Amino acid sequence: MPKATSAFAEAAVLVKSNGSVRATGLAARGVGAETVNGDVDLLCATSPDALDGVTRNGSVRVTLPAGAPPYATDASTVNGRSTVDIPAAGSAGHPRRLTLRTVNGDTEVRRG
Repeated sequence: MPKATSAFAEAAVLVKSNGSVRATGLAARGVGAETVNGDVDLLCATSPDALDGVTRNGSVRVTLPAGAPPYATDASTVNGRSTVDIPAAGSAGHPRRLTLRTVNGDTEVRRG
């Protein structure tokens, strides 16, 4: 399973077909992680401007820094539950955006 640890970057993109995607220490303005069969677990060292976590069969879990600002969050699942434990932004046009999607599994975003 891919593991990533990075210094601050413009973007971090992690893609895998089968298996989980796990990344710690993410420090990027844009973060994208995708797999078909497996979990997506992302631990961010800094607050990204945009983050997308997608899987079909597995859960998507995102941990933001303790002082993370509000985000426009779209967390969805067909067969599972969604937990959003961060402040919500006032509008969809907010500059910070999180998108978490799965079909079979849970979505969760929280502060660390």
